[in-house]
Amino acid sequence: MLVAQGYISEEQLQQALEEQKATKKKLGQTIIELGFMSLDQFLSVHAEQFNIPYVDLKNIVIDEAVAKLLPEAVARRYSAI
Repeated sequence: MLVAQGYISEEQLQQALEEQKATKKKLGQTIIELGFMSLDQFLSVHAEQFNIPYVDLKNIVIDEAVAKLLPEAVARRYSAI
């Protein structure tokens, strides 16, 4: 999918697959670590593949009242804070 849509080349995919065999890491992580895609690019494509929206929350300000609706223990467990 990544090659077909032009995100990475066939050569980059082959390099990532070789690296993945050596490191036993997930392919996506390897592609990101090799610098072929950014994490945001990869997550966006991954979301598209599963037909779910991708939302980058880095620049979103969560209203304090809304944040207080989530119990602290749950927020910590799921890294929501």
